[in-house]
Amino acid sequence: MCDEYMHGFASLPQKEYTGSCHCGLLTYSVSLPADPKTWALSKCNCSICHKTNFLSLGVWGADAIAKFTVLTPPPSSPDFANNVGDYIFNKKVVHHYFCKTCGVTTHMKGSVPDDSGTKELLFLNAGTIKGVDFSGEEMKVKGYLDGKSDNWSDEPKKAPIAPGAW
Repeated sequence: MCDEYMHGFASLPQKEYTGSCHCGLLTYSVSLPADPKTWALSKCNCSICHKTNFLSLGVWGADAIAKFTVLTPPPSSPDFANNVGDYIFNKKVVHHYFCKTCGVTTHMKGSVPDDSGTKELLFLNAGTIKGVDFSGEEMKVKGYLDGKSDNWSDEPKKAPIAPGAW
C-alpha cells in the first residue's frame, strides 16, 4: 500500500477517538490525526465492503495498530466471544468484527501479502467513530481499493473500481 496514502498522517498531531457499534455494546479507542479532514477515507470493491457500503479508514503498521484498543467487551473475557462476531471469508486472513446484538461491524483486522512479505492492517468503519462530522466536502472518499483482486500493495485509485466501491 502506498506509504503516502496510508502512513502520511503519522506525523500529524494525534487525538484519542472512541467508537462503537449502534447499540454501544462493542466499543473501542484509537489514536488518529486530530483533524479528521486529513484522514484517508476509502472504499473497497470486495464483496463484503460492497454489500455493507463500508466507509474505511485504514490504519497500517504495527505502531498505529497498537494504538487501537477494544474497550468493551474486554477481548480476553467470555463476554467478547459471546457478544462479538468474527466473520472471515475468502483467504481467511482478515477478521471482520461485529456486534452480535445490533449487527454493526466496527473494524476489520488481519494481515495481507504485499511486495515485502506480509503487512498488518486495521480498517475502521469510519461511521462508528464518535463525534465526527462527515458532511463536509473534505470528508469525502479519497481512494478506492481493489480488495476483490486482493490488490493490497497497489496505491488506491482515484476513481471507483468495478464492481462497487463508489
